[in-house]
Amino acid sequence: MTTKLTIEAIADRTEILERLYAYCRHADRGDAAGMAAQFVEDCAVDLFPDAERIVRGSSRYRDSLVPLLGKVVAGTHYISNPEYEFTGPDEAMLHTYMYSWQRFVPDMKLPDRHRMGRYEVRAVRTEEGWRLAALRLIVAAEDGGDRQGEHVGRPWPFRLEDR
Repeated sequence: MTTKLTIEAIADRTEILERLYAYCRHADRGDAAGMAAQFVEDCAVDLFPDAERIVRGSSRYRDSLVPLLGKVVAGTHYISNPEYEFTGPDEAMLHTYMYSWQRFVPDMKLPDRHRMGRYEVRAVRTEEGWRLAALRLIVAAEDGGDRQGEHVGRPWPFRLEDR
């Protein structure tokens, strides 16, 4: 099945994906403010497997990143295979595959962490353009950590409230 996209639809998809790319670029630079700036103020960010650690609000998210990023000496993120579902003219769901690598400060004596998984994202159109409203990390496997298999049985199209 082939879907013909309008120029506007292609521009929306590109802008949403570039917002996620910017998030990853700022993560790799250890820039908490830059990461948080990709989100709307009332966002929800879910990077950990326990629901109690969901961070609500871009300012709170920025503040929660500072101690975490201070433990990382170097890192890199890759995003691929974007799939979109527009739930309205000003809201879209984005599913991407992700790979990340992190090296931690030497005194922590932690191994490098290689993580493979998915990002599930809800993006909304604002007056300033598309911004991330929710982001969830689903880990398929990781080396240097103990998360795995979180992607098994995940529905598509996904709903962010599904855990």
